[in-house]
Amino acid sequence: MNNQDILMVLPKNTIHTPNEMSQDWEIDKDGGGITIYTKNKLLGYADWRNRKDFGFSRPAINIQLLDSEQEMNVFEALISRLATAYEMMPSRYPLYIRLPQQHTSLIAQAARMGFIPYFGEWKESSKENSENDWKKITEQLRHDFPATQFAV
Repeated sequence: MNNQDILMVLPKNTIHTPNEMSQDWEIDKDGGGITIYTKNKLLGYADWRNRKDFGFSRPAINIQLLDSEQEMNVFEALISRLATAYEMMPSRYPLYIRLPQQHTSLIAQAARMGFIPYFGEWKESSKENSENDWKKITEQLRHDFPATQFAV
């Protein structure tokens, strides 16, 4: 897989409440973003920014994760808070996120949270390329996260 980003879309009314956070985490909300700290150590930051991936300005999630040990929990905490805040705002478009193709653990986590792959054309990819990228990603996800890992 290459270093290109892929898009995932969060259908409206998918996330209804923010996920639980570790008790030793602190949260700081500013005008458009959320920062999570622990003991004065920055764990991650997320906001939404207007991007022109579809030829017009539309909000997309921007996220920076800085602690690989807690990356998935920080990702969930940040995304769930942004998504619930976004749901309160009037918008005709669902929220979306750009993720690096090679970061299958974040892609899998986003899917567990309700994000779905975007197979269409956008600024950096044709419809055909998006579909082919998602075929490769799906195969990699099957390899990285075998079904038996999730068996009950």
